[in-house]
Amino acid sequence: MGEATKLEGHHNHLHRPHLSDLHMHRAKATMTHKVKNQSNYYHSARNLVRVSGSVIPRISIPTLLATAWATGWTVFHILYPHKWFKDLIPKSNLLITIVGVVMGLLLVFRNNTAYDRYWEGRRLFSTLETNVRNMTRFVWIGVPARDAHEALEKRGAMNLLIAFMHATKHYLRSELGVHYDDVQPYISHLPEYAPDAPAPPDMKNLPVEISLHLGGFINKIRQREQIDVSLYGCMNNALNAMMDCLSGFERIRGTPLPFAYGVHLKQTLVLYLLSLPFQLLDACKWSTIPMCALAAFTLLGLEAIGGEIENPFGFDANDLPIDDISFMIHEEILGIMDRPDKLDTAKWSLPWEDLTSTKAELNPEALAALRKAGH
Repeated sequence: MGEATKLEGHHNHLHRPHLSDLHMHRAKATMTHKVKNQSNYYHSARNLVRVSGSVIPRISIPTLLATAWATGWTVFHILYPHKWFKDLIPKSNLLITIVGVVMGLLLVFRNNTAYDRYWEGRRLFSTLETNVRNMTRFVWIGVPARDAHEALEKRGAMNLLIAFMHATKHYLRSELGVHYDDVQPYISHLPEYAPDAPAPPDMKNLPVEISLHLGGFINKIRQREQIDVSLYGCMNNALNAMMDCLSGFERIRGTPLPFAYGVHLKQTLVLYLLSLPFQLLDACKWSTIPMCALAAFTLLGLEAIGGEIENPFGFDANDLPIDDISFMIHEEILGIMDRPDKLDTAKWSLPWEDLTSTKAELNPEALAALRKAGH
């Protein structure tokens, strides 16, 4: 009786550890959120004046400084004209044209490179989602549990898949250690990470550590002949793909834009904005001020966007929603563990198609018979 109680308690521990308040809030938000059928969420007039989620807070001060610079020289040129100053102003706009083209090329290259990293990160997360889902199906449906202990091992492997997603998220943000609400409860069944363990191992890369335990689980169930060679290969391939995604994340995070290129881009941009008023004063007069403000807002904004999405795994407003992705997989796996691990097709009712037709069209007579039979 005592052993049964112990197993039941362990079963509950592995099944659904307590979620943090943040996770509960997200769960409620997910239930009430309605997906809108629209191609792009930003096609709205109110976003013309939107500040949250944009780069305006980051570029507001530099834009104001550039505008103040242009204002000062415009006032000096118009209200206090001096021949020596007029002689310093270039008579041709050739310089602004040449530098403007160069600035455009630099910013296009920077933003294209940054977005490639952003898109590559999202593609790898999609691949990781797919392989975690495949591994979840292999473990829950493909591995038969012959006793209570093997059932607990299956739940332990499922928990490790949850921990892998969250540990990957924290690792990409340089948040090392295991003491997180979405990681610790799901690896606490491992002896070295148990709550009463003297000191957990100092793992710099927790996802790799979790993959070792998943690999050990796969080898063990193969040795006990719970799975055949084919499923053994599929599970190892899914685990290998998960590690490939982790290496891809490290490549994106650890290979930023070359430092010299980023510095030169900023220096060129600043010099361009500082020299712009002198190129416009003679021809534009007072219009120099709004034109310089518009140029500063546009160019500084493009540069800031590239810098924000260059590392897509952080906490910036436009970074990848890896918290939501991890939590979605988290909830999916917990939901699967609420389902039976043995799905018997003998319990299926008859399909509602005409079984004599190769076109599989709905048959009203067959449908009526099924309803009458109570299916």
